[in-house]
Amino acid sequence: MPQFNLELPDRMLRPEDEASVRAFAARTDWTSLPSSAQLHSTLLRELLRADVYDSHVVAEGLRLLAAQRMALYADRLTGTAELPLWLDWLERIEELRNVDDPAADLDLAKKELKLSIELIEHAKELLRTDEPASRVLYASGCEIGEAADVRTVSDIRERIERAKAIAQIAKRGSFDEHSDAPKVSAWSRFKAGLFGAPKT
Repeated sequence: MPQFNLELPDRMLRPEDEASVRAFAARTDWTSLPSSAQLHSTLLRELLRADVYDSHVVAEGLRLLAAQRMALYADRLTGTAELPLWLDWLERIEELRNVDDPAADLDLAKKELKLSIELIEHAKELLRTDEPASRVLYASGCEIGEAADVRTVSDIRERIERAKAIAQIAKRGSFDEHSDAPKVSAWSRFKAGLFGAPKT
């Protein structure tokens, strides 16, 4: 069964410490770490490159992490009023991912920021009634927001600050999918859209 809201120990990652963030980005041993940690590390490594980095790759990866976490957790929401909301948000994340025109960056950023705010605000509302779901939604909302932010920075010092923010999400909001796929039928469509698999 997938696990959520996993916190990485300080010996593996301290988001406020640049050296720790860089060490996590360079990590190659993923034994005993949540499955999401490797993708977070890959994105941090790209963001912290000394030369020109691909901001679109980082943004795409952040949206992927946000969607994967939510899609995996959605299985636990079957039969609740929350499930339709989450599926709608997942559809909107997939639509964001499908914007390929670099000239549309500003419009994409606006949509990302709007969605990020929606997720975070709803996460706050859920905090009193369903803390685990609230934390899942909050982490994904933050990743969507960072997807917009990473495309607005180029200077290495600015990128380091964004890397620390992403590391904070990895630190507090990691998840481990194990090998289980969620039972939510929409997962196949999201997986197809996010990973480029043939749609059925």
